[in-house]
Amino acid sequence: MHWLAVEEATLSQNIEEPAYMPSIGLAVGAATLVGQFLGDGRAGAAEQAGWQCARLGILFMGSMGVLFALVPRAWLLPFAPAPPHQWRRFVACSCWLSLENDGPQYSNGP
Repeated sequence: MHWLAVEEATLSQNIEEPAYMPSIGLAVGAATLVGQFLGDGRAGAAEQAGWQCARLGILFMGSMGVLFALVPRAWLLPFAPAPPHQWRRFVACSCWLSLENDGPQYSNGP
C-alpha cells in the first residue's frame, strides 16, 4: 500500500505548489532588491524594500491559506478522475486493486 501514500504525498505537493512557488520567487526578488540598495549604500531603502516584500509575502500566503480553507474541492478537481460524489468509490477500488495485485507493501529494512 505504500504506492498509495506516495500518490497522496505527490497530490498534496502538486496542490500546494501554487502557494509556495510564487513565494520563493518573491523571496529571491526581495533579496535582489535589498542587495542592490545595500550595494548603493542606501540602507534605509533596503530596509523599506525588505519589509514591503515581507508584507506582500504575508498577504499572498494568507490569501492562499484562506482559499485552501474555503474552497478545498476546487483544488482537487484538476486531479480528480471522476466527479466528487464518486471519489470514495475510486479510493476504495484503488485500495482493493492494490491488495489484489501485490498485497500490502512492507519494508524489511535495508
